Amino acid sequence: LWHRDLSARLLLKDRPKAAWQQFQALQSDCDTPDCQYRAAIGMAQALEAMGNVPAALAVYREAEQCVDRLVLSIPLDESQGFFGQYLVGIRAQVRLLLANQQAAAALRVVRQARRRAIDTFRRTHRLSSLSPTERASWDHTAATYRMMRNAIRDKQRNEWQLPADELAQQRQQRKQQQQEIHHLLDRAFSVLGIPGPTARRNSRPPQAGELILCFFPMESNWLAFAWDSKGMVHHSIGFISKQATPQ
Repeated sequence: LWHRDLSARLLLKDRPKAAWQQFQALQSDCDTPDCQYRAAIGMAQALEAMGNVPAALAVYREAEQCVDRLVLSIPLDESQGFFGQYLVGIRAQVRLLLANQQAAAALRVVRQARRRAIDTFRRTHRLSSLSPTERASWDHTAATYRMMRNAIRDKQRNEWQLPADELAQQRQQRKQQQQEIHHLLDRAFSVLGIPGPTARRNSRPPQAGELILCFFPMESNWLAFAWDSKGMVHHSIGFISKQATPQ
């Protein structure tokens, strides 16, 4: 799978349509959160290279939601590496949004990324303080979630063998099962006393006299957003060198 991922990325610049096709096939064959997310981001980057900005942004959003759905599949000792890869996709999405004069949407993405990072820290901290009963409840719910997700994925892999009527029936069943595991995901997080990844949490707009500042690290600079009741501005700020002297 990693070889196929690399092969698709080599096609991005000169043959983006072929890259998109390979990433799409790769995503259906992936069996790890990291692989699935990388394939989704590759599809978005290929669409972006083809000039299809609306479709690219839609796939970036789907990849974002994928992170929420996969959070219980990521072992705690592997979460740092996964979220490092997740940052690559967020940067690409933010860059594309700003290039297309969608600063408000870019800020939404940045704030949600920050929320996910904080939730991951809270999850790690809370797990370490659970009582034996609470930890057993978490482990059982998380294991059930993974088992149900794997069962859905295995059925999906074999769909090509089904006749049309059975395929339609199985896809309808899968929609119901997806709803069930989303509820299970929120139930698992209720053990921790924190909102689940699928819970709706809208970003509150600033009130009169209130200023919201948000900073986000890109590869070679910081993005700074300032938002108040009158509007929003954003600026690029260079990293401060350790050797810099005050002016």
